[in-house]
Amino acid sequence: MRPYVGYGVFAEFDPVTGALQATSGGSHRFGGVYGDLGDVPVVLYRHHGRLGLRIGGSDVDLDGPVAVDWYPYDQRNTRLVVSVAGVPAFDVIYRSLPPDMDLGLLLRDVLSDPSRRATIFA
Repeated sequence: MRPYVGYGVFAEFDPVTGALQATSGGSHRFGGVYGDLGDVPVVLYRHHGRLGLRIGGSDVDLDGPVAVDWYPYDQRNTRLVVSVAGVPAFDVIYRSLPPDMDLGLLLRDVLSDPSRRATIFA
């Protein structure tokens, strides 16, 4: 697993515990990216063929009925709301980032495109 932005370290992610542990980059049990939205750690990954999201302390199966709302909140901040079966499961406001650095935008784009959702990290 690699950082979404920058030259951070490769990491091994344990989807059971949510732990990220630095690695040399040679071991890749499954694909994904990690980063932060504000102070909230986020991991987007594929494990056993299923797309998953660890956001804060919550796990979300992205192959289920999940929607992501991403939009400017004010002049300097962006809001991301992850809903499962129509019920908000996670809501965060974070400092706005350039599009190619915004993990929240990536989540929105992946989940709005069924083909991309099915193939990312496959």
